[in-house]
Amino acid sequence: IFAIYVDAFASDYQDDAFSVLAGEIAKATDDLDKKDKPAATAFLKTAKKVVAALLPIAVKASLRVGTLGLVDGETAEGIKQAFEQTEEDLEELAEELVSKRINRAKDEQKNLESFKSALASLAFKLSTHDGKFSGPLVFIVDELDRCRPTFALDILERVKHFFSVPGICFVLVAHKRQLEAVIRGS
Repeated sequence: IFAIYVDAFASDYQDDAFSVLAGEIAKATDDLDKKDKPAATAFLKTAKKVVAALLPIAVKASLRVGTLGLVDGETAEGIKQAFEQTEEDLEELAEELVSKRINRAKDEQKNLESFKSALASLAFKLSTHDGKFSGPLVFIVDELDRCRPTFALDILERVKHFFSVPGICFVLVAHKRQLEAVIRGS
């Protein structure tokens, strides 16, 4: 069994839990044999694409908060362009914005599928010794109850949406009542 340990409390100063989890996996690949390095390279390549897709989400969320949710990044740009366009161009502009959103969503889904496939392949490589599979990659995330509430939730969401693949088992270590209190803001 191959295990990766993460002290979530020690990492909660960071903004993105995905990067913390992916970074720990990347560190674990340093000792892979040369024949297994392509799996690590594929994982890192797809992880970078996922991080790139996640970064604009934070920027857009900040803009939504700043405008009380009335305007997101694309809408703000669309409004600016709309004022500069003639009335007959507005419909074309709206179609273009919708088309961009749809295409970006399709690209993000492809990147996520590629990431999960690369992660499952890497987990298998990390858990194989002398040609034999020795069990799932065990990812131990400790100190969740001591993290900032937003970071603890971010860890849980990232595990659920991005790292839930065959060959990986997560052990989340936390005092349940304390974690519940942290999440409630108590």
